[in-house]
Amino acid sequence: EAEPLLLQALDSRKQQYGDQSAQYAIVRALLGRTCPLLNRPREAEPALTESYPLILHSPGSADREVAATVRDWIEELYASTGRSEQAEAYFARLGARR
Repeated sequence: EAEPLLLQALDSRKQQYGDQSAQYAIVRALLGRTCPLLNRPREAEPALTESYPLILHSPGSADREVAATVRDWIEELYASTGRSEQAEAYFARLGARR
């Protein structure tokens, strides 16, 4: 039920801020978070991993908290599929530290 609302919000953010904005990326990450819950885990990875850098490098202090949450979601996704090492490599490529 939340997915149509998130898709509407994603379109709105894209029109208002562009698809390279933290605002857009946050909604896309939320969509990525819902994918495993809807038995669509393959859709989660690109939504989360493509959104995370945009949120991480956003200047807003609130975005840092969101970035930490999205990082947790990425780590959980990789761990649930037995690919924790890939998560570590992904964050290392970005230079993202805890």
